[in-house]
Amino acid sequence: MKEISIEDDSVILKVNPRLYPLEVIYSAAYVFLDRAYVLLDGDPKKEIIVKLKPKKEENLEKLGGEFFNELINYADYNKRAKET
Repeated sequence: MKEISIEDDSVILKVNPRLYPLEVIYSAAYVFLDRAYVLLDGDPKKEIIVKLKPKKEENLEKLGGEFFNELINYADYNKRAKET
């Protein structure tokens, strides 16, 4: 299954909530608020759909990849925060 798809002027990301809990997705989305309009949809138990529509010209595939990097960043942050 492809995790990143491009539709018109937006990038659509499919996120597995078992790997990235909703609070991690919210944290990653917050980082992108200055660069893109962020829409979240889906079933929090099965799959979260993230749509990023850039506010100015951007490489959509790169934008999607950066979002997934932020997911990893915040997943690690949350894990470490729970450990301490």
